[in-house]
Amino acid sequence: MKTPDGINNVGADFHAECSATVTPSEQFAYLLTEHMLLGEEHRRLMRTFATLKRARPSNARWKAHRRDVQAHKSLLANHRIALEWMLHPPCGRIRLSA
Repeated sequence: MKTPDGINNVGADFHAECSATVTPSEQFAYLLTEHMLLGEEHRRLMRTFATLKRARPSNARWKAHRRDVQAHKSLLANHRIALEWMLHPPCGRIRLSA
């Protein structure tokens, strides 16, 4: 999913609508997929950084890249919270059944 400004929002729909209705196994599978997507996004950002560093672009392009990096950091923080809540739900521990 992309936000109106074009930034990938990997798990907003899932976390908002389904977090209480899926099994722990399904949550883990989703978070694993999200983790892989975030890794791909990180590698893309690093390639973009290397390209920008060699090309000496305008300040506007650097600012756009910085905005993308900040958005990625926010997604990482949200992913961490989702992982923590899966492992230790705010209402207490859940029974982990397959």
